[in-house]
Amino acid sequence: MITGVVLCMVMLCVPGLIPAVAVCGRSVAVVFICPITGALLCAIAATAEFVLPGSFTLWLVVTWILSNALAIGVVVTRKRRPTPTPQLLRFNTLTSIAIVASVTTVGVWFLLALKAPMMGFDTQAIWMLHAMFIYGGHHRLEADLHNRAYGFSNRDYPPLLPSVSALSFIAVGKIDPRAGVIMTALLNACALGVAACGIALVPQHFQETKRLRDSSTKHRLPQETLRWPTQSLAVVLGVAVLAAGFGLAGEYAINGYADLMWAAAATGAVVFGLVLPTKRTNAAMAWALSTTAALTKNEGLPVALVVIGLIAVRYIPRDRWIGEARRSARSLETSTSSLRTEVRLWVRRCTVAAVMAIPGASWAAIAFAYGINNVFFKSGPPGPASARASATVTEMTHYLHVLPTAVVVLVISALCLRQTRRTFDLGNSAWLWSVFTIYVLTLLATYTLGSLPIHWWLYTSIERTMIFPQLLIFTDIAVWAVLGLTRLLARDSSSALEINDRPVTEVAHL
Repeated sequence: MITGVVLCMVMLCVPGLIPAVAVCGRSVAVVFICPITGALLCAIAATAEFVLPGSFTLWLVVTWILSNALAIGVVVTRKRRPTPTPQLLRFNTLTSIAIVASVTTVGVWFLLALKAPMMGFDTQAIWMLHAMFIYGGHHRLEADLHNRAYGFSNRDYPPLLPSVSALSFIAVGKIDPRAGVIMTALLNACALGVAACGIALVPQHFQETKRLRDSSTKHRLPQETLRWPTQSLAVVLGVAVLAAGFGLAGEYAINGYADLMWAAAATGAVVFGLVLPTKRTNAAMAWALSTTAALTKNEGLPVALVVIGLIAVRYIPRDRWIGEARRSARSLETSTSSLRTEVRLWVRRCTVAAVMAIPGASWAAIAFAYGINNVFFKSGPPGPASARASATVTEMTHYLHVLPTAVVVLVISALCLRQTRRTFDLGNSAWLWSVFTIYVLTLLATYTLGSLPIHWWLYTSIERTMIFPQLLIFTDIAVWAVLGLTRLLARDSSSALEINDRPVTEVAHL
């Protein structure tokens, strides 16, 4: 079986490598995003298998060929651009190896728990059952998903993890649920690894700010004074968020459940899309991770749509629009023309954001069209809505003990480090907390308006549905901690940064 698992991981990484490079370039996160892009290709193949005739293997090969051809075209086109987009300073080889080694070591340490075979109830009743459907080919998949006898298995659940388990069956040569559980745990670790790398990338942009200002002032800055402490802390905090993800999920991280997978992918999407600077590669990473969350579990779809929408809003060129408006009195015609150009640019970005939402929303649309909707809203809520809402809030508070501390950190940091955050061109913390608030309110509404008995429903699921908001809280604290240490070192250093200077993206265009 171990040989089959290794072969399955190779079958994920090899077809997913070029698409991963097309998404994130030569970022250190490519090591962990590669299996995830391979899993996305498996989900696309399973969707095609459900809609069109053919075996899962056939659609896998077709998906691999088409996706890699498209990715190669993207990479070649990017290299042939006469004026390539300015890239921020990349980590040196030693730093990249240190990040990958640290994240991998901690992830492997948690995965050692796989030595004791574990398989959860939902793993057998949902994820492995759906994997067997996919493994059986188009007719088996279509017939079983339409079979009302399998209504208990939430037939509309997305196909990403079941398709990867089906791939493990192909690699092993037989139906082996244990192999599917191991692959799910490995993908959980990879998704958390991407989020950890996103936190570790925060000092990358700080170093670029130092380098640009150093070249403009012609003063030599002692790189070691600021780089290694902030980089080390960022790596440690990224690894701490990874460990927190395993700790929050507990046994659900290694027994085949999908909750940690979608929560970690959505957290990574928030980090790359709403925390790190506005860059094409960061937006592409956020799109890939949002799509992963949407195709992993139903809860991931609304979160993915919210994240993609907020990214579109965040990427509005507001500063340039305001600047053009101020200059309109002096040159109305030129300013109006430039403003129209910026509006068209943002409209194109919104169109791209809408296209980005298609992969995640496609399975939900197909499930609705084929009438395999879930059982959570088959009828009205049993009992008063107020009582259901009160019970839900009570249970939620049991998993938000860190929230008061995070709020205190947020308030103090917003007062003391707001300008530092803007200088390094990081997204406002309000973006992350908007995702947190929308998700918690959506979750509250789901439990309140759902048709299942509320106390049983909360008892069997609240521990898993609250993984994502807790990961967001730890992520925000980690980012503020990196900025706090940067500010302290910059203040104490003889080559302190001018905190009131412009963000790095503005300096890069000088």
